[in-house]
Amino acid sequence: MATSGSASVDGGKGSGGLRQYYVAVGSTDVKMQTLIDLLLAMQANGPHRLAVVCSSRDSLDLLISSLAPIKSVAVHAMHSDMDDENRKRVLSSFLTAASTPAMPAISGSAPITAPAGAEGPQEGRATSDRAEQENATETSAEQGESQPAVVRQPPPQPAAQVLATTDVCLKAAEGQQQSLGLQLLISYDLPARKELYTRRLSMVLGSRGPRIAVQFVVAGEMAGFRALEGFAGSSTIDIMPVHVADIVSGTAT
Repeated sequence: MATSGSASVDGGKGSGGLRQYYVAVGSTDVKMQTLIDLLLAMQANGPHRLAVVCSSRDSLDLLISSLAPIKSVAVHAMHSDMDDENRKRVLSSFLTAASTPAMPAISGSAPITAPAGAEGPQEGRATSDRAEQENATETSAEQGESQPAVVRQPPPQPAAQVLATTDVCLKAAEGQQQSLGLQLLISYDLPARKELYTRRLSMVLGSRGPRIAVQFVVAGEMAGFRALEGFAGSSTIDIMPVHVADIVSGTAT
């Protein structure tokens, strides 16, 4: 079961600085469900784009298969078996999708209902109107008049665009490009070394505006997690608050 509590902002920068949190889970079995719950809670304030970093290919494969059935989440995965061209293609797809405004899963106009007690007349009038429109359409077609083009709405974009990758891919990309400039980073697996944590922050997050880094910590990993404190400008990394939507409100795209 995940633990939640209060939060702090590092460096005295307020909402414009880097905020770092951790989510404590009792076992690896519940870690994935906790991630899914977190992603769904974030969508309360609109679409998001974020990166989820794993330490191993096994964790990445589990992440991909677990998030695939969720229609409101699109996963763009980069792994070590890809060559540079494929990685660039995945990254380009993620950045393009993340820059496209999300649409609601269900769209369209509300049906027009007749006033109470007037169902009969309204229905007859609607039928008559439809008949007149059909006759007018047929007449226009016979006279060779062009009909207005039907405007088709693009398919809805998922509310969460997720770049799923590993530390190996981040290392390969280092030096080839600047930071992704995202505002939200989730470390699904705890980094084994401080250097890996620094790379995650520098390669994924931008340098301006609200930025949030969330670490998942399984029972038994607390000692290794505490070793990260005092690193990357934060003296403490506090527990993730209960109201997730409140702290990510500034990172919605």
